[in-house]
Amino acid sequence: MFAGDFDAEAARQVCADERLPESDVGLLLDALAEDSVLTWLPTGAGERYRMLDTLREYGARRLRDLGEEERFKQRHREHYLALSIKGAAGWLGAGQLSWYDRMVGEHDNLRAALDVALSADDGRPALELAGVLAFFWYGCGHAKEGRHHLRQALARARRPEPALIQALWADGLLAASQGDAQSAEERATQIAMVAGDLHATIPPAPRRRARGSR
Repeated sequence: MFAGDFDAEAARQVCADERLPESDVGLLLDALAEDSVLTWLPTGAGERYRMLDTLREYGARRLRDLGEEERFKQRHREHYLALSIKGAAGWLGAGQLSWYDRMVGEHDNLRAALDVALSADDGRPALELAGVLAFFWYGCGHAKEGRHHLRQALARARRPEPALIQALWADGLLAASQGDAQSAEERATQIAMVAGDLHATIPPAPRRRARGSR
């Protein structure tokens, strides 16, 4: 499932299940590296692993034959969504430089996760991932690519929801960074409309009785 290289934590989150305990993943990665199935890569963002494309393609075929491909694609997407949410929360802080290194190292996997999200029948997975990556698109110099993914995700939107507002805001931010003031203003108008629609669908909170009333 991994594109490019990956770290041990990603392997644990994506691959561990009832047949492969998380505690065994590290030992398995070391064994695969010793057998040259994986290549061990020390990087500034920590230890990572890479697999030859031919071996990856073989493994992907095996997953398809076993009927497991879709399950692990979704686990891969879910892991990188969770990682992106953590990155967005940690970006404006003391750990920004380490998050920059980590997210740049995961660029290929983020693209793969977005491809999976965009293939879903429901548009929400694509909106969630493309939108929360605003900090990456903007802060790491990928505005053009970010807008490409965001436009695809926004084209799949079917209902007013917070993920849609986040994706619209992200595209507006990137548009402004590119000097596209018109698109940024259009996104701001759309955000106001979606927010209004979303508010209209939320039932009013029950009114509290005045103290002493019956």
